[in-house]
Formats: sequence, structure tokens, C-alpha cells
Amino acid sequence: MGIAVPARNTTLEPDAYALLPEWVTAHFSRMPGDPESASTGDPSNLRGMFDDIPRVCLELSLARVDAIGFGCTAGSFIGGSSYDDKIRGVMGGLVDVPVATTAEAVIQAMRHLGMARVVVVSPYSEESNNCLRSFLVEKELEVVELRRCPKPEGVPTLAEMDPALVRRAAMHALPAGTDGLFISCTNLPVIRMIGDLERDLGKPVVSSNQALIWYLLRLCGKNLAGREETSLWL
Repeated sequence: MGIAVPARNTTLEPDAYALLPEWVTAHFSRMPGDPESASTGDPSNLRGMFDDIPRVCLELSLARVDAIGFGCTAGSFIGGSSYDDKIRGVMGGLVDVPVATTAEAVIQAMRHLGMARVVVVSPYSEESNNCLRSFLVEKELEVVELRRCPKPEGVPTLAEMDPALVRRAAMHALPAGTDGLFISCTNLPVIRMIGDLERDLGKPVVSSNQALIWYLLRLCGKNLAGREETSLWL
């Protein structure tokens, strides 16, 4: 699989290596757009990654990958459902393999798990969170609660946040009738806590990176049932 990853993201690549078996390889191309702007209140730089799509698609297609993913959650939901569709449309017009955005992969994962009423945890600004909520509603999901887990002062990037901060936000009891939890952002280091969260909450948990890798595997025709002790792999 090939993944276009934001230049400052240092979490998605090691997460892919941790999730994939040795017979599936992941190959990356970096986009200079700034996904950290989604957490600072100025998400305009996220749209800059759109201009990188032709280059990253060319680079990844030269590696003869079987599917290509756009590895930034906010970078595709920031303009709503139609913007996400536009990204996939441009990518699909440039390569002859299946393509996916992280935002679409998250929707597919939650539908696969029967999640219709969800609690969301994100590090984003209020502006970006409003875009995320609107995107999920467009996709016919109900956001029961949106919990912000901001990057602390002095921490350079989201990748360097203490995962315990995210876990603390995630571990509050889910409201009655909630189907599961979604942790948004491909740069948050949360992949190793998903299994424990699911056991503690008694509900499915989906993260951006987990959903993208899972969905790209499906597009590649691969199935990792039982590979991980989280409900998305079952």
C-alpha cells in the first residue's frame, strides 16, 4: 500500500509498521501541508496538501502499490463531504488502483462496526472540531459528545503528546446509547491503547490510523481477521 503522509507527521508510519504483517509493505510520500494547523485554530494550511496530490500519486504509483491512501484526517474533512469526494476523485483520476482518504476510511470502519452514535476525541481547535462534527453528520452519524484533547504548551507536535492525556479524555464513561468511540488525527500516538480502551469501555474504538490501514488492506484484497485484539480487525 502507498500512503501520502503530512510532512510533520511522525506517527502514521510507525503505526503502519506495527499493524501490518511482514508480507504487506507500506510505502510513503510526504506532503508539505501543515496538519498541525488543525489544532491551532488556523486550518487553512490543510488545503495546501491538495496541491501535492499529483506528485505523491506519481511517486507512489512508481512503487507499484495496490492501493493509495491520503493520510490526513483533517486534511480531507476540513471542506466537508464534497471536498473529501474531490480529493478521492482527483487521486482516482491519476492512478489505476483503489484510493482512500482517512476521513472516508473512518466512516467505512464505523459503519462496519455498526457505530451510528459516537463520542469523538480530537486534539483540534474549536473551528476544526466544528468541521469534523459537520462532516460526520453529513455521513449520517450522530456525534453524542466531542471531547477536545489539546496539545499542551511546550509540546512541539501532536506526535509528542503524552498518550495518557488522550486516554484520560477517552476513558470518561460513554453516554447511554453510544455505539463507540472515535479518536481523530493521524499524528496522535494512540494505536497501542485501542485494545485496552475497548476492554475498559466495552465498546468499539476507532482511531484514524487504525481505520486507514484497515481500509487500505480491504482495498488491496487482504484480510487480517484476528491479527489484532481490537474489534476492527475481527
